[in-house]
Amino acid sequence: MRKKDLAVLILAAGKGERMRSDRHKVLHPLSGKPLLAHVLETVKQVKPKKLVMLVGHKAKEIQNRFAHEKIIWAEQRPALGTAHAVICGLNVLKSFHGELYIQSGDVPFVRLETIRNMQELLTKEEASLVLLTTRMSRPTGYGRILRNARGWVERIVEEKDADEKTRKIQEINAGIYLCRVDDVREPLKRIKKNVLKGEYYLTDLIEELHRDGKKVVSASVEDSSEVMGINSQEELAQADQILQKKIKASWMEQGVTMVMPDSIYIESSVTLTSGVTLYPGVILSGQTKIDGGTEIFAYSVIED
Repeated sequence: MRKKDLAVLILAAGKGERMRSDRHKVLHPLSGKPLLAHVLETVKQVKPKKLVMLVGHKAKEIQNRFAHEKIIWAEQRPALGTAHAVICGLNVLKSFHGELYIQSGDVPFVRLETIRNMQELLTKEEASLVLLTTRMSRPTGYGRILRNARGWVERIVEEKDADEKTRKIQEINAGIYLCRVDDVREPLKRIKKNVLKGEYYLTDLIEELHRDGKKVVSASVEDSSEVMGINSQEELAQADQILQKKIKASWMEQGVTMVMPDSIYIESSVTLTSGVTLYPGVILSGQTKIDGGTEIFAYSVIED
């Protein structure tokens, strides 16, 4: 039985300029719920002692939307990179000495099982930090994972800094971490500002821990879509397609009939019952509930 207290830090301070939208990136809807709501739904299941949300750009917009949640709010102003973001988050956790799970608010598909696997690995390996990785056949643009002879993660090399040999590595950093707070507070302060970007990168924490002789290991996910981040409208549309496929597959497994399911759209808050039949082009949204035996004919739109 695990006894360590857990805190969760969700990073949501970025501007998300590639979305080309007045709405904050993490508030864009994904199958009926904001991106951030999907993240919160999962992390709350690990029952953290403290749930911290780091905001900055359009902070009030996010705070108003999630005012009903039991969240500790932290701010990052100005935004000086991911390592600086974690330091800002730790500023509201000064008396906390347990484990810290770190994830961006625009990564909606991380499974509860993955987080629990990271927790088990941190304990089993007696590591200071577990990072999440995945493999990509075309890893262009992602940080590559370098290991030492013992298999520990030694550092993360960004694409622009990688030589030809390193660029051939297909294991990449997913940007999701679980660490022992007391092991990372001081190393975080030692991270140097990136000269080109003027920011402090969380990936540099791995090398700092390695210098201290601390153990860094990785957990891995086979399906890279689990750790996809949403940075543009195109990626949001791709994520929606992935989630819609999962939602519809789940309902069909429970006895819902769908004619031409690819043309049907069902938001994640909808409730269906075995025996429902949906015809092409149906859109179901909001808190809609459909009882068994009901047929929804083609191109009907139902919202509650």
